[in-house]
Amino acid sequence: TSISTEQIESLPKGRDFTGIATQAAGASQEGFLGGISIDGASGSENRFVIDGVDTTHPQDGLSGQNMVTDFVEEVQVKSAGYPAEFGGSVGGVINAVTKSGTNEFKGWVGVYYNDRDWDGAERATPYDTGTTLYRTFEEDDITRIEPGFGIGGPIAQDMAWFYGGYTYTEIETNRTPPGQTTKNQNDKLEYYLLNIKGNVGSSFLYKVSGNWAPRNLDNTLPARDGSLDHRRTRHPRSRAAISWGLLEVGVRVRHERGEVG
Repeated sequence: TSISTEQIESLPKGRDFTGIATQAAGASQEGFLGGISIDGASGSENRFVIDGVDTTHPQDGLSGQNMVTDFVEEVQVKSAGYPAEFGGSVGGVINAVTKSGTNEFKGWVGVYYNDRDWDGAERATPYDTGTTLYRTFEEDDITRIEPGFGIGGPIAQDMAWFYGGYTYTEIETNRTPPGQTTKNQNDKLEYYLLNIKGNVGSSFLYKVSGNWAPRNLDNTLPARDGSLDHRRTRHPRSRAAISWGLLEVGVRVRHERGEVG
């Protein structure tokens, strides 16, 4: 399944490119399977690729690199019979291709804002209590603001093009677990993207792309039932402010050979 820019812009989706994958046949967000399930596989059995670079997290098998949908040109979801270059997964492959420039300068600038009060009622969350598989918790108070921009254009007409973009995201969460006081968390994320695409002659095509997503997490929230998240208790340093970044650089080259009749 291939989801193009035009479809991405018109579909309901989250801010990360992985949310688009659930629009493909056989793919769904499953809480009990740990994320996106493709053809019944668990969320940790998929492979994530951005511009030809494997971004699957080596520890949990989930997506290891964020990419906002505003920078994505196409998302491919491959579930069966995909080429060997996308091997290495029991479930499926979620492949994202970032936007490229054209012979015309084009860009955008905007602000995304969301407040939890604007959303619908809190949904039941997968939670095994022994008597039921779901539980409805008190909703978190969440506000999110995300300014950003993107611009693309020619470096050399008909030969090379560029596209770059940046977004800053700040998410403030207030959570009140049962029987506890309200806990606060401030999550700050940045997204940088730059790619260059071009051709040498009519048979040699290339694309060089890089993206960086540093994050600063202030405070760690308890789980919604008030307990500590077991994934965090193994890493006590997550209780302090964290600043990290991941730089992914991909190079894709394609050489087309003409047929001799």
